[in-house]
Amino acid sequence: MRSVSNRTRVGLLAAFTAFSALLSTGSATAATQLNGDWAPFDRCPVDAPAMLAADGVNTIAACIASSSATGSITLGKSVVSTGHTDLQLGVVQRADGTASLVAPPEGALTADPAEIPGGLLGLMCPSGIPLVSGICRQLTDNNLNRVTATIEPAGAPRDFNMSAAFSTGEPILTIPVRIHLKNPFLGDKCYIGTRN
Repeated sequence: MRSVSNRTRVGLLAAFTAFSALLSTGSATAATQLNGDWAPFDRCPVDAPAMLAADGVNTIAACIASSSATGSITLGKSVVSTGHTDLQLGVVQRADGTASLVAPPEGALTADPAEIPGGLLGLMCPSGIPLVSGICRQLTDNNLNRVTATIEPAGAPRDFNMSAAFSTGEPILTIPVRIHLKNPFLGDKCYIGTRN
């Protein structure tokens, strides 16, 4: 009878060891990068209290992600090509058809900086006259003239409209943004727009 008790202890010890190993790898895998179909959702706020509170019956939590390799933004009369932009947020849909949006801590929108054509001086160099073009490029292609613009979130996303995803010409949501301009003469706190 005693041997059964020892086997039970050994079995419980083995099970506890395996369970401990499983728990220790669980926290390591939480920090791993998502791959495949899940890769676009790497910033989704799945740990936000509103997302965790969704019960799957009365409230349903989902993630939205949209990524663009390039695009453009119009600043005054200048059209500026943008770099990579990434939009991610959580949506908590309620049974009554209303929804609330949950942004990640770093904001729903992230974007690579874009270089403003002509820089601080706003010069557009002609291409037909080599001497003038060379002088113009020396003026525009230096760090003191170079201006970059980065789109940053300026508030929480709002006005979510799921039905707009199935049509054209309607926004799915509104994201307030501001544009951070960077240049040695402008300093670090030059923005178009505010957080208000």
